[in-house]
Amino acid sequence: MSSAKDISANIMMTVNVENQEQFDRLIGRIKAIDSVVRVTRGHNS
Repeated sequence: MSSAKDISANIMMTVNVENQEQFDRLIGRIKAIDSVVRVTRGHNS
């Protein structure tokens, strides 16, 4: 069995939420995925 090279991907998503509670829950669920290294919130100009 050969080992795979380290592979990473940057994913940008636009998600509409109703309130801060939904936002916090969504971010928490994404961060809880084992292979997720970092979650950041971007700001559009």
